[in-house]
Amino acid sequence: TPATGEPLAPGAVAPPVSVTAQQLQPLIIAALGTQSVAVDQPAPSEVVWYDHDGEVLVDLGRTLVRLLPGVVLVALMMETDQTGAGQVVVPLSVGTPQQPAGLLVATEGKPRGPVALVDRWGEAAVAATWSALLQAAHALALHSGIDTFGARLVPGAISTDGQTFSVLPQARHTIDAVAGR
Repeated sequence: TPATGEPLAPGAVAPPVSVTAQQLQPLIIAALGTQSVAVDQPAPSEVVWYDHDGEVLVDLGRTLVRLLPGVVLVALMMETDQTGAGQVVVPLSVGTPQQPAGLLVATEGKPRGPVALVDRWGEAAVAATWSALLQAAHALALHSGIDTFGARLVPGAISTDGQTFSVLPQARHTIDAVAGR
């Protein structure tokens, strides 16, 4: 929100909200955990992902987040009966403050880690990690102010300089306006 604390006009942006990797990590973990439980339940420390006849345990308590310039690395500790435990690292390219990419995120063809885990669970790891990062960005933007319709701000862009992860909060455009949420 501007220094005056006034609501933002449609499409306007607020100052960036920045957090360290250590501050982003619990937001990512909470988002990963809440993807698997009912709305009114706390996030678990472990989740099991199912796909047809397979399942993998994801130890959320061992999830790590690191920042590089333009890249958010999320390391998930995953385990199956067939593969044992292994770390699967999902690199998410989000842009830098000098080269912003909005909400566009790119990743490699497959996450990094043990081949057996990556081949079977890599796509799910990428999807869950991207969703968790977007939920974390949304949570940071929500607390940064409101627009002229009384609605909380949404993320307009995300980036990292390698030290902090930044969200550029934005008021919704008039066509997308919602009242008081």
